[in-house]
Amino acid sequence: MYSGEDLNEHSGNLSLSSATPKDITQELILWNQVCQGLLNLYNLNKDVEAMVKKTNKYHERIFMKPELLSPKVAKKLIESYSRVIEKATKEQREINKTEANLEILISLQNAFDTDLNNKGIEHTQKKRKMDKYANSSKSKSHGNKQYKPLSPGNLVVVKPPGQDWLLATVIQYFPDKNKYEVEDIEDDEDKPGVKKHYIFPVKCVLEIPNEDNKRPYFPIGHEVLSLYPNSSCFYKATVIKTPNENKNSSDGKPAYIVQFEDDDEAEREVPENRVLDMPPKMKLKEDK
Repeated sequence: MYSGEDLNEHSGNLSLSSATPKDITQELILWNQVCQGLLNLYNLNKDVEAMVKKTNKYHERIFMKPELLSPKVAKKLIESYSRVIEKATKEQREINKTEANLEILISLQNAFDTDLNNKGIEHTQKKRKMDKYANSSKSKSHGNKQYKPLSPGNLVVVKPPGQDWLLATVIQYFPDKNKYEVEDIEDDEDKPGVKKHYIFPVKCVLEIPNEDNKRPYFPIGHEVLSLYPNSSCFYKATVIKTPNENKNSSDGKPAYIVQFEDDDEAEREVPENRVLDMPPKMKLKEDK
């Protein structure tokens, strides 16, 4: 393991040697955050070890001479336990944060490797493709300079491999890769207090519109992707009543009545801004 000095030197060398004439890349920023996290962990670990050592000395003295366990000594022991728990909690939080940054780095690197593999085509084919886009009179919604990325904090719906569609928040947009980093709206089941991060291409991110005039209107019988009540997951559903027909919504705001698949034909009310059009072709491959 690095010492504190080694980590500082390693982080500094990384910043200088990896820098390019352009702005510092997102990967470099994350690497520096990881190095800083490891340095913080090193210092926290030293503090915890010192506190545990001091507490153990109290235990040894009391074990040898039980009469030393006075109310004053007991109070000092409790205070020592509290400090150890506080430092250990900070240490765990730092571990979780550093681990999350490493997961993002791995996702970015995997995405970069995939991009390189996808670019392994002949120069003439790439040129024809570029010419086709350059001469096209219709600009595509993604992948050109006219695309306006979503802002950090925007709510979106994504489908991680092997999982349900879920509600997430935009963390940042990578223009060089045309991808988003998003954060699950819910905590990780295995790590309370930590939210999972994912990297998705633009075409795999469904925006939840903020403005009323951007929301599409779905007629009765239309298949939609709808938030299941009291959850953060989206499932296929069919519109039973539109907001115009559902005059008496539970909170007085526009809401659809929908019927989810495999839900015993129950009719459920869902806020208008949590009902999206079902993407017919946007299906991420499930884990094999």
